[in-house]
Amino acid sequence: MRNRPKLCLILPIYDEGVWGHSQHIYRLVERLGLSVDIFLIFETGRGRVNIGNCAKIITQKFRRKPWSQAELLLILLRARLSGYRFFFSYFSVRPALYSKLITFLFHGTTYLFHCAEFKKKDLTDTFFKKSRLCWVLRHIDWLVTTTPLMARHYVQEFGVDRRKIKLVPYWVDTQQFERQSKSNARKKLGIDSGTKLILFVHQLSKSKGAHHLPRIAQLVAEEVSNTVFLVVGGPSTANDVSHILKKNVLEKGLANVIRLEGKVPNKDIQTYFAAADLFIMPSDEEGFGIVLLEAMASGVPFVATDGGGPVMDVVSPVQRRFVVPAGDMVSFSQKIIQLLSSEEERKLLIEDGRRHVQRYSLDEALATFRREIILNP
Repeated sequence: MRNRPKLCLILPIYDEGVWGHSQHIYRLVERLGLSVDIFLIFETGRGRVNIGNCAKIITQKFRRKPWSQAELLLILLRARLSGYRFFFSYFSVRPALYSKLITFLFHGTTYLFHCAEFKKKDLTDTFFKKSRLCWVLRHIDWLVTTTPLMARHYVQEFGVDRRKIKLVPYWVDTQQFERQSKSNARKKLGIDSGTKLILFVHQLSKSKGAHHLPRIAQLVAEEVSNTVFLVVGGPSTANDVSHILKKNVLEKGLANVIRLEGKVPNKDIQTYFAAADLFIMPSDEEGFGIVLLEAMASGVPFVATDGGGPVMDVVSPVQRRFVVPAGDMVSFSQKIIQLLSSEEERKLLIEDGRRHVQRYSLDEALATFRREIILNP
């Protein structure tokens, strides 16, 4: 126990009912804690933290500045004085900045995990936040991102030294998405057995292509009868189109074709995948496409856009036949119609997806994380 590596890990939020992909990082932390001493910090949280195998878990008490900032700085200093030399911030820039200050003064190594497809000139935040992000990306000891294309993005847009970038692809706990009975899942959701169910799971933002859904639904419903688009997701903090989507669904008479579910906790999302015949991801911009991994693990074929490029790093050669350029919703809809009309092609994609997703399993992620972060700091 005394010789185990020590890692201070900072996560934005703890909430078992949270919307998004937090469950995946929770599971990785729990497994990683079997071989690493983890000092786990949550910037905010709801309820008692149910993550095992951590040496220490702290959820910040203060929410307002400057008290939350001072509290975080003191917690990070406490971790460093307790022997933790490696600090890993998952997406949050401020903890990475404070960790860099601590490790500069008291020695150590700081990592920031970040994966977002945007350009510096397009950031829609305050000048201070833009400057902080740009500074951290350039001066952090290591930037950790998910694919070679994302690494090139940070080099080209933010001037990050490629030699200071490590790659740790996203992952899914494939056991979480083991196939449920389709009939039971549909019964839970009130979906008829004869319905051709097309699933969308994402924030209702322009970047995730939510504004394309009415057009896609119209094109598909004209060619394939008895189709329902099940839309899981809520308003986005940036480029939100949830109100526009609801308005278009009503104005275009699509209330019987598009069913808006709202946000669903990630721990419950497998029921929706189990019920689906097809998954779609019409994103205009995409940093990785973790929802595609969830679809593969669930045994659901998909149609996706390339999200501006990064998605092509993730999918298999077979799956690329059903990935179209971002914004081309005519081709996107045609691919949906093609798959709904061919059970043989759907089976091929299901088998291929289940094989391919093993590259992104929790076991593979743990091996990569240990190699890149723990054993090779």
